[in-house]
Amino acid sequence: MAAQVLSVAAAAAVCVLSPLEHGRNVAPSALLTGYLALALLSDAVRAGLLLVAWNLCWPGSRWSSWAVVAAPAARLGLYLLEARTKRSILREPWARTLPPEDTAGYFGVAFFWWVNTVLRKGYATVFSLADMPPLGPSMDVVLVREAMLKEWDRRGNLPFFFFSPLILRILGRVRLDLANIRNLMRQKDQRAGMLC
Repeated sequence: MAAQVLSVAAAAAVCVLSPLEHGRNVAPSALLTGYLALALLSDAVRAGLLLVAWNLCWPGSRWSSWAVVAAPAARLGLYLLEARTKRSILREPWARTLPPEDTAGYFGVAFFWWVNTVLRKGYATVFSLADMPPLGPSMDVVLVREAMLKEWDRRGNLPFFFFSPLILRILGRVRLDLANIRNLMRQKDQRAGMLC
């Protein structure tokens, strides 16, 4: 009973959050797509188990298989609608100026799905500068150069590799490994002395 109540509450939350998020964000909601992906995965496992159990207990009954598959199918449809990019419904100034990775959803950015449109356009025609998608503000050359120069000045005249956290971790790990090898050699010598 508690699982059904939570399921209904989650469905109600999705119905409320989806329009709110849709009107305030240019990208699909990462929260909703993540929730729907996990819920879809758990629904698929549950539907598979229920179908196997139903076929073992009541073979030949077909109406239950459609009832078990209906909920995951509806959730899959909702997931596909929620994960779509919103570029086609954006108003004119933002439709051209926003980079594709800003309007792509969570999984689109994670798997670089937004690159497919660029690759498709480059495969169909000769690529020109006008065909390139706009760059985001984080990739602006002037801002990146200023940030690099500021970081360079902050480091001072000392070589970078002396104070790199990665180098310090590596040196600490090497020291720890050498200490462990030394301890193992001592234990081996002690055991050898016990046998003789």
